[in-house]
Amino acid sequence: MCLVGLMVRFIVTKAREDALDKILAWLDRGKTAGALSKQKKRPTAEVNQDNFTERAENDYREEKFKGVWKDATNEYHANITGTKKGKRGFGAVSVASKYNKHLLSPNDRKIRAQTHIDSVARGEFGVSPKKHRDGAHY
Repeated sequence: MCLVGLMVRFIVTKAREDALDKILAWLDRGKTAGALSKQKKRPTAEVNQDNFTERAENDYREEKFKGVWKDATNEYHANITGTKKGKRGFGAVSVASKYNKHLLSPNDRKIRAQTHIDSVARGEFGVSPKKHRDGAHY
């Protein structure tokens, strides 16, 4: 969680605790705390719209990463099998940094050189990257 989120949570918790300290002694503190912490339920349409926007952005970034990954693995494979093998500036680190710098946005997932090397060594160049069980790419 980000620092701002933690600060907001701390301020809200502090305000709730202060309010609970000021209640009358005959009120049940646990029930009152529960009543204070209930939030208004959001309409389904609003939740769906937020989820749609988030999914659309994630899908866009995922497709962008896949395209860059395919191009980068093809270029690295061509470099190591062609006449550029062993020449400075044509290795996995150079190819990965070139694609990360020029084609991916600062917030996009980056291509790692070692993952690049492993993928091409397995013969998986020009195809979508493999995924973990949780859906994230290697």
